[in-house]
Amino acid sequence: MRTHCNQESLQFHSLGGREVRGRFDGGAITSDAGGLLLREMENRIKEQLSLFADRTSTAWLRSNQVRLYFSSVAYLLMEALRRLGLAGTEWARAQGDTLRWKLLKIGAQIRVTVRRVWISLAEGYAYAALLAQVWAQLRALPLRC
Repeated sequence: MRTHCNQESLQFHSLGGREVRGRFDGGAITSDAGGLLLREMENRIKEQLSLFADRTSTAWLRSNQVRLYFSSVAYLLMEALRRLGLAGTEWARAQGDTLRWKLLKIGAQIRVTVRRVWISLAEGYAYAALLAQVWAQLRALPLRC
């Protein structure tokens, strides 16, 4: 059965003053795109929950709201780390829990002197080369204010 591609773009409501448009001109063609999108969405929701978004255990709205803010900021930082620091590595699509437990939980000793702050990382850290690569990629990014 032959299908015909529609080259028209889909118009969506604007988002924060920005135009949102969908087009059918990119990526690999697959018949299970809906399932792939659903799986990605479920993975993002699981990541958000793994960053403590489900812990709204107090009786006060303000404290629960602050926890959700922290969780949202943590998710944005993890996504930026994945997109900018881990680009081109095997961990570019790793889940937030994996990044937190394997990449970010490092034993370290911190010494503060008058002129410097010394951070001594554990010698036996298994992902030292990957962490150095991520650090180099993040430092190479231009600062934008």
